[in-house]
Amino acid sequence: MNRPPLAAHYGLGVIFPVVVLDSSGWKQAAPWARPQRTTDRDDLLVLRWSGSDQDEDESVQLLVALARLAPDPLDDESALAAYAEQLPRSARLIALRPSALIGSWAERPGQQQPARRVA
Repeated sequence: MNRPPLAAHYGLGVIFPVVVLDSSGWKQAAPWARPQRTTDRDDLLVLRWSGSDQDEDESVQLLVALARLAPDPLDDESALAAYAEQLPRSARLIALRPSALIGSWAERPGQQQPARRVA
């Protein structure tokens, strides 16, 4: 699975990187619970970085690498559970509203553009 890292938020101003693993049809009963397939929700299944933002570039690269290891298909509950158990503490599976996605992680809001020198 080769998907680009995206920027997401919970509406509180904190922007975090995610990789979308599957389109709508997921729910999460509680913040600590593993997302489950459902027919009554439109949430996405995403892999979220929840670690420190000190090594931002490395963390996003790790997130993308972990997303490539996701089981296919994601409907296999035991394979998804095994995958979630293998994730480091800094990454976790969540169900996320599509409206929480902002766009590309590289072009996220607040990203500083390099200063241009005027000759």
